Amino acid sequence: CPLVLSLQDSWSVATAPTMPPVRSVVETCRTLMSVLYLRIVSVDSADPGIGSLNGVDVDHREICKPSSRSCLLYRELMTLMEAALNKRPGHVQC
Repeated sequence: CPLVLSLQDSWSVATAPTMPPVRSVVETCRTLMSVLYLRIVSVDSADPGIGSLNGVDVDHREICKPSSRSCLLYRELMTLMEAALNKRPGHVQC
């Protein structure tokens, strides 16, 4: 999709000076849609070509909305956000 590729290019240019860590995840389980189990996001389309790509044993719904705060996906997101916030110029850690 040209729009998604354009968005990725814009993001790459905007983040080039700071080079934030990138960790991409892709679901490895198929998602039940009505009566069929489907792969919503392929490994190829989940890989932005930078950082790491990890398969996670969940379906698309759970990867988009983690089931709880103890979920690996939620904890990974919190770790990335805390690291980014701690790197801000002028950041004072409490």
